[in-house]
Amino acid sequence: MGMEKIIYQKNLKEILNPCIDPVFKSIFTKDTPESKQALRGLVSAVLQKDLTVVSVTANEPPVNNAAGKQIRYDINCVLDNGEKANVEMTLWPKAHEVYKMEYYLARLHTSQEIQGVKSGYKKLKQSYQISLFSKANVFSDEHFFHHFFYHDPVRNVNLGGRTAIYTVELGKLLEILKKAVHEMTRLERWAVFFAYFNDPDPEKQAIIRQIVSMEEEIQMAEKMMYRITPAEEAALRQISEDKYWTDLADARYDLHLKKKRFKRYKARVLQDLKAMKEDIRTEIEQSLKQSLEKSLEQGIEKGREEIIKLLEQGLSVDEIKQRTGA
Repeated sequence: MGMEKIIYQKNLKEILNPCIDPVFKSIFTKDTPESKQALRGLVSAVLQKDLTVVSVTANEPPVNNAAGKQIRYDINCVLDNGEKANVEMTLWPKAHEVYKMEYYLARLHTSQEIQGVKSGYKKLKQSYQISLFSKANVFSDEHFFHHFFYHDPVRNVNLGGRTAIYTVELGKLLEILKKAVHEMTRLERWAVFFAYFNDPDPEKQAIIRQIVSMEEEIQMAEKMMYRITPAEEAALRQISEDKYWTDLADARYDLHLKKKRFKRYKARVLQDLKAMKEDIRTEIEQSLKQSLEKSLEQGIEKGREEIIKLLEQGLSVDEIKQRTGA
């Protein structure tokens, strides 16, 4: 009960995190100029061209239906040039996240209307999947941003298709943090904003303040974060509590796994030590045996040479036996 009390005593600033559902929703899906401007800024930064968002559809249950929902949020938006984009924030990407991205991009692209005499495939507009990953990385390299499209990797020929996937991994920003804020790209500033907005580190907070002062769209994003409704705040606190208990359960499970791994390691070390002792004993026995055999051979050879010398001196067999003690 004491731990639950601590959770509910958190103020709004402490639990604001633009990477979780209610906050992400509050920033980008409201029918306000600030929300639209923030979404325009994010999409334009990722696609690296200035665009305007004309409509937004949120693909998620209402925030008051928080029970059992995944920690993810999708936003479908139509841009001013008719192109479509699906923007998704994911805390913990799944093992087959890349397949999911391709699937939902295909659904978004094929939702376009191309029937009719004056239409056809040539009328298809670009469709984009924009995926941001918060707590875990999807790709093993060090780059935080990737752009995927159809091409022939052997001939290095671009198919010229009209779909593309963009990924932003927020766990790969340590090198970017070393840059001065004015040297960061628009996308890098957005990524740092998402990753470190509620980080208590004073140095990171100083960077966030610089970013907010430089990027108008990010200013709008921050404003929208502080305009969350009571229902969204309730969902946010519920997620904060769920996350606390999940993290606690994960920590206990990790400790259990570490104990199991330690037991296996200990058993392996003891087994290796036993085998090592047996190997050392065998090696010593073999070494002693070889030394003894060598000594015997050397003794026999020395005795043989001594007898030959005595015979050459003209001694009789009896005299040789007395001399050598044989």
